[in-house]
Amino acid sequence: MTVPAIRPTREGLALLGLTAAITAVAAASGNNLLYMIVAVLWALGVLSVAAGQWNLRGLTATRLLPAELFAGIEANGRIQIRNRRRWMPSLDLEVRDLDTTASGRCAAVEPGQVVALRVGWRFDQRGSVALYALRVQSTFPFGLTRHRVDLPVRAEILVYPRPGAATVRQSPGDQEGGVEATQGRGTSGDFLGLRPYRPGDRPGSIHWKTTARVGEVVVVERAGDVEPFVEITVDQRRGVAWERELSRATGEVIRAFGLGCRVGMVLRGVPGGDERFRPNSGGIWRRSLLETLARQPELPDDQGFAP
Repeated sequence: MTVPAIRPTREGLALLGLTAAITAVAAASGNNLLYMIVAVLWALGVLSVAAGQWNLRGLTATRLLPAELFAGIEANGRIQIRNRRRWMPSLDLEVRDLDTTASGRCAAVEPGQVVALRVGWRFDQRGSVALYALRVQSTFPFGLTRHRVDLPVRAEILVYPRPGAATVRQSPGDQEGGVEATQGRGTSGDFLGLRPYRPGDRPGSIHWKTTARVGEVVVVERAGDVEPFVEITVDQRRGVAWERELSRATGEVIRAFGLGCRVGMVLRGVPGGDERFRPNSGGIWRRSLLETLARQPELPDDQGFAP
């Protein structure tokens, strides 16, 4: 069990100094009234410590992080606080993520209750980020002492590059990177082949003979049915220009998926030659492309790549 740490507040330090001074005067003078006052002040301090320690006992916390996090953009999520005690609420709580700026407050968490605090996470850099602990603290009951407990809540998250301005280009081979958009192949209605069924396909496109033979739903793909696709080119850069290139590509991935396109990507200049991702669609593929951009190694200015 984690024992809450204790620090006096400024008000607590002032009261402690006053109490010590009155104690010294009472001891020197033998005044019974002063002894009574001293007893009340010391009792107040002891009660503040004991109640403050109990207030943070039995608490657990979890993060509910947003599905997507982009560098430099605050994203809302939740921190859940649970009071596992059978009696006595936890009062006047402040919760802070020690590895970020996310924080929130709540007035009370009743016994057995879970309270979700809305907080905002913001990360300045893309890439993998490790989160380790949440801090819960309170000045309950009198504001004389600050009690805090650090709860180990580990998480490994991936922050995507900040989305930049998306510009569609017809040629993917220019020096600034580019996008190639295609609406389909052949003449409208031309037979292109058979493929597995995807959600949203028309029932009339099912090829029943092949479906019966292979045991899974197969549809006829024709030129007029092919979704437009976009191929995003990412050219290797140095330093800040590399981060701008990843930012631009991130913005184009988001825009292309928003338009309902199948999306592919080409990473140029990687060891071993260009790395190509064939156009595809769906939320899993979108996340895969964004993760690929987020995990690209940093390229400082002295790497020697041509701008």
